[in-house]
Amino acid sequence: CPTLDLVVVFDGSGSMVKKFGHHEHGFYALMATLKQWVGTLPLSGEKADEPSTTLTKKVRVAFVQYSGTYGGKKAQVAPMGVGAGGRLSGDKDELLADIDWHE
Repeated sequence: CPTLDLVVVFDGSGSMVKKFGHHEHGFYALMATLKQWVGTLPLSGEKADEPSTTLTKKVRVAFVQYSGTYGGKKAQVAPMGVGAGGRLSGDKDELLADIDWHE
């Protein structure tokens, strides 16, 4: 099996500030859930700047936030130099840094 690449697209608009289940703020609840989820994935260990050249049979993830236009762009990703910089990564620390940036 090849490495599985997942791109997680999530809402960052004003609708996410509403109550979400038992959480008072939906966006923060989502960020906390994504952090926990990343910790359970069988990540490949590959950093974003490393090409995926092996069949790791594991997972790489990228995060994209949609929330209207910001800086002329509708899709927001962590900038280069922060975590994975919005690119696919199998490194837990890079992915958590990306989530922190979105938060």
